[in-house]
Amino acid sequence: MSFILTADGIVMSAQPRTDQVKLLVFERQIYAIEQIVFEVDEFCVVELGQTLQLSGREERYLAVTKHAQLFTIDALAAPNKLLIHCHGSARIISS
Repeated sequence: MSFILTADGIVMSAQPRTDQVKLLVFERQIYAIEQIVFEVDEFCVVELGQTLQLSGREERYLAVTKHAQLFTIDALAAPNKLLIHCHGSARIISS
């Protein structure tokens, strides 16, 4: 089963799709996603193929919420404090 997080929520498919490439769309730029690290009901954490400059820092691991918001994360924080700063609208698409 494959899962894709879209602006409208998570889309599920009964058939795994190995040919799909997931991409992060943020501020009219497209970034390749290496992998979805984990997912919960409210957000998923992705690893980008390249770093993204956000607030003066290079970020490779980011969270995208079910409401299509991009967050930097604190990987060492408790699960309820993982999301630390919202950077605006973003979405994950498949090609």
